[in-house]
Amino acid sequence: MSSKQKPQQPQQHKTAGARSSPRNLQKLDIRSVNSRSSGTLSPNNLSILSPDSPKPINKKAKKSACPCGRSSNGRDWLVVCSESGCKQHWHTSCGNLKGANSLTQPQVDNLTKQWLCPWCYTVPFVKPGNHSSALNEVSLIEKALSSAAYQNLTDSVVDALKSCPPAPVDLSSMESRLEQLTKEIQNFKRSSLLCFPQTEIPSKQFGTTVHEKRVLNCKEKPYDYYKEEFLGKNDLSCVIDLLGYLKDSASFVPENGHEVKLYGEPYSYTGSQASEPEAIPPELNKVIDQLCSELSLPEAERPNSILINYFPANNGLDVNNTHLAMHSDDESCILADSKIITLSIGASRTIAFETKHSDATCKEELTVRNNSVYTMSRKSQSWYRHGVPPPPPGAVTDERFSITFRCLKKQFSRSVLLIGDSNTKEVIFGSGPAKVGQSFPGKRIRAAKVENIEPKDCTGYSNIFIMCGTNDLRCEYISSDHDIHCIVDTLKEKLIQVKQLCPRAKVFCVPVMPSRIPEMNYNISLYNGLVDEMLYVNFPDIWFDGIYNFVDNSGLLDSRLVRPNDKIHLGKRGIAKLVTYLKVCVFRREKFEKYMLGHPKQESTPQEVGHSGQPDLS
Repeated sequence: MSSKQKPQQPQQHKTAGARSSPRNLQKLDIRSVNSRSSGTLSPNNLSILSPDSPKPINKKAKKSACPCGRSSNGRDWLVVCSESGCKQHWHTSCGNLKGANSLTQPQVDNLTKQWLCPWCYTVPFVKPGNHSSALNEVSLIEKALSSAAYQNLTDSVVDALKSCPPAPVDLSSMESRLEQLTKEIQNFKRSSLLCFPQTEIPSKQFGTTVHEKRVLNCKEKPYDYYKEEFLGKNDLSCVIDLLGYLKDSASFVPENGHEVKLYGEPYSYTGSQASEPEAIPPELNKVIDQLCSELSLPEAERPNSILINYFPANNGLDVNNTHLAMHSDDESCILADSKIITLSIGASRTIAFETKHSDATCKEELTVRNNSVYTMSRKSQSWYRHGVPPPPPGAVTDERFSITFRCLKKQFSRSVLLIGDSNTKEVIFGSGPAKVGQSFPGKRIRAAKVENIEPKDCTGYSNIFIMCGTNDLRCEYISSDHDIHCIVDTLKEKLIQVKQLCPRAKVFCVPVMPSRIPEMNYNISLYNGLVDEMLYVNFPDIWFDGIYNFVDNSGLLDSRLVRPNDKIHLGKRGIAKLVTYLKVCVFRREKFEKYMLGHPKQESTPQEVGHSGQPDLS
């Protein structure tokens, strides 16, 4: 349009003012007028105005124009049904015309000349009875009719009571009917999946209900490797010179019963007194190289933190200045599958090991000599305590240094263990496309049913997600509500063992997701409700976050999140949403504990003393 031409004046419409165009056309100055062909109310007569042309006054269409009652904020065209008795306005997205947003005004006019809105259009073909939409309609109709029947019956009873004469009347039969009716209404509400349980965060500080200690049998060994004369003569001499320098320069920091020095990555534990760590010296880096070669350690598990414990010589007068209290190295920053390696230099001492979960405390001892190495797995720390007991009264001991090598990762405090059924199969941990990401290291363990959950697999991880139960709740496996109660009891016992083995871990129970099968969803809804109640009573520190984002308006698993031609399993889009759900749960709990619980410190497990506590050798 040339600058001499007069700009067209926007016309007034009877029902709504002009509105802005879809955002893919927002770079143009747009004028909205009535469509001459179809009555469509949307931006048309597009023209690029000159700088001198006056800008038209754009007004958004009324919110009531479309049945959604909202404005599209310029993302959709507003079209009108061609049915003479309707003339209802619709956003293109609401009228299932999403593709029209990329079209021009003339194309939209042609498209909607004879367009009938969802209210007016009737499919001329009979829908197959086994089609998913037909099944959903039948289910919704049955629920609506049942609800209406219950309401009519309730109204009839109320009217009958109001019309009763004031004289005494025997209402026993009516009361029993009302009681039965109440139960039926409760069962009906329970079968509806329009609302899934979402546990409220307890207002009080987290606390775990005390359960009777379970006897757990472990196949882990207290230590899995021991070798004497580990270092060569030259390497041993270099390490001894370094230790002598640290002792002479007063570099060790006193702790209860011993002294410490830290190198590499920061390592904090209960009673820790070590100062800020220094870089690992070359003498110890050479020892790490030999350890990695001798023990075949992968690069991801290469030790990067060194804690040196110095046990001074004892003249027999004060035996309490040269010991290490019974403890477990179960800090969250230690990699779950890594080794904890100790090199002993100096006098021979006894290392004591004792079980945590056996019927009677079982003890085992290992005498470590000069230039010897022993290793413990990170997983064994959930089953055993270890320590260096003080020498017998009056005994004289020479000095000893224990150099402990650990593999630490700061982000492992967010480590995730996902125990789940086939719905979690496509969750892949690690960094890269379509993976959880390096900020949330972890792994997935398969558990097809609740009974397949193995508590021993949970050791070493900071966040434990339990997501199974779908296979237990299939219609062919459930004959009555009692079966569902038994599954919940099994889950409770598994959680007791998990909490006993991993007292520091944050545990999450994920509600069983609904399926696209209405009959199965009754079992799922009942199960989720029972689990919610069980956790609230027995495990107030286990989170049970809702899964509203995975269901549609009918209470079924959203069809956009499942695999093609599948009614239960999540597809790629559903897996991506599940991964986001896991991350959000971890993040929310971190923030809750940080800001709501006043920065709680990790506590030692029951009957366990930290590094600085008194030894328990009874």
